[in-house]
Amino acid sequence: MQESNQQELSEISRSRTIEEMAEFWDTHDTADYWDQFEDVEINVTMKPRHRVIIEEDTYARVAEESRRRGMQPETLINLWVAEHVYGLAAQPAVHSRQDSRVTKPTEKQLAEEGETYSAE
Repeated sequence: MQESNQQELSEISRSRTIEEMAEFWDTHDTADYWDQFEDVEINVTMKPRHRVIIEEDTYARVAEESRRRGMQPETLINLWVAEHVYGLAAQPAVHSRQDSRVTKPTEKQLAEEGETYSAE
């Protein structure tokens, strides 16, 4: 890079700001500068993800709500699940007399409203 009062961010575009660099690449093709690029190595660490199957009608309702909120359905589902799971830690569990399993309050609410719920 050339020495100047303000150091350049890019040797190719001679840009001094991100905005200048963006303007340059809006009007130039990387193929014209391929021999000037340097190879780099990066490490990407991703958190493990788990897939969950939900019913089609439920997903359609979630998708509609997520559009209203301006986010992806997966993001909204993750937010709701996290709110629910962390909220449960602060609430006592409700025990069923016929069943020794712990029933979460929201499952009971779903059953009372006649909503389809699968514990599978």
